[in-house]
Amino acid sequence: MQLFTLSYLSAAQLELSDADIAALANRSQVRNRNLDITGLLLFDGGYFMQTLEGPRDAVAEVFRDILKDPRHSAISPFAVKFISDRKFPTWAMQLVPRDLTLEIVTALGDIELTPLSIRRLHQRATQALNELG
Repeated sequence: MQLFTLSYLSAAQLELSDADIAALANRSQVRNRNLDITGLLLFDGGYFMQTLEGPRDAVAEVFRDILKDPRHSAISPFAVKFISDRKFPTWAMQLVPRDLTLEIVTALGDIELTPLSIRRLHQRATQALNELG
């Protein structure tokens, strides 16, 4: 099976509490396990950034649902490609808490949607989550 990854950035359309985001992540984890999807979700209160990885058809199915989701607007996909290995092999959908997302984004400064800046963002998020335990 060839793996596929897709990342996107979107603006939040609704006021979402930390509990709302945690519930969304929990529902996503259940669905993603069934679809063999792994990934990472960052939310800073105004924007989502998510990376999905898994079988191409499954990633496409989840992304089609995201495109229809009223919680998102201005959805901008990037880093859409086939991959040889997962970056997040054990995370059905790991949520980076809002305060940690803000800390990571602030530390990195201006984030452009380039492979290098996204790799740095993924590395910082993974490191920070691992430090949380």
